[in-house]
Amino acid sequence: MGKNFTVQNPQWALPVLVAMFASALCAQESRAGQVRDAAVKLPEFEVASVKPTDMRGDILVYVRVYPGGRVEVSGCELSCLIRIAFGLSYQKITAGADWTNEIKYQVEAVPPKDSGIQDFRYGSFKIADARLRGMLQALLITRFQLKFHWETRTGEVYLLKLGSKPPAFHSTSVDASSPAALDGSIYGSIRQWVLHGATMADVAQFASTHILGVPVLDRTGLSGRFDYKQSPTEPYKPGRPDMSQAESNSEFSSAYHSSFMNFLQELHLRLERTKGPVETFVIDGAEKPSPN
Repeated sequence: MGKNFTVQNPQWALPVLVAMFASALCAQESRAGQVRDAAVKLPEFEVASVKPTDMRGDILVYVRVYPGGRVEVSGCELSCLIRIAFGLSYQKITAGADWTNEIKYQVEAVPPKDSGIQDFRYGSFKIADARLRGMLQALLITRFQLKFHWETRTGEVYLLKLGSKPPAFHSTSVDASSPAALDGSIYGSIRQWVLHGATMADVAQFASTHILGVPVLDRTGLSGRFDYKQSPTEPYKPGRPDMSQAESNSEFSSAYHSSFMNFLQELHLRLERTKGPVETFVIDGAEKPSPN
């Protein structure tokens, strides 16, 4: 460090000094870039309120974004708020303390007038605008003292792939600029399933969250949104499980799982089980926010 040196061949002195200067300049620019990156802050709401949900009456669970960017989130635990803010499924979140999955909160927040937000679409646990999501991330970091990191782990995953036949679904009738386009719908029961404005990523996430409980990755290579309505099967006989019964009912859960897997086959899609990298959001710490 700081060693002296002598250039034996003077004709090489200038190129050597130039190279050293260029190297030092690149290092300085790299350090400056790192400082600039570290200085970048998430956008923040101008006004925000976080309060525990009143559990005495009916609990409404929803996300809403109003013209201008005002955000309301109702009846969501911290893990749910993380899901919305970072655009994740529950399977990608490793929770911290028990309360992060138990205590429900009401969030109301208003962005600055000059925020530049133009996309006000929202859906079930989804906010379209990346800047609004960034503001919600900043809110969780400041109000909940949220600390986290990302890990890539090897685990069980499923790959959603095309079957041997052409896809049975067709391009959607949903307007791409409408709120419905953000919240692609997959819904159904033991008797009938429906796609409405759904992407293949939506199908993969639904299978992950509601059917398999492990990550499902879209490997169909298909872009766009699709519609498909399955013909209903025969009505269930009295005494058989139906949608009025909880999914914890083992008979119903098994039938629900089987009916969805049959639906995928009808769509000419398949699931391939494998091991692979799973990116995970790990909660390192969080604190209950003070009422405001």
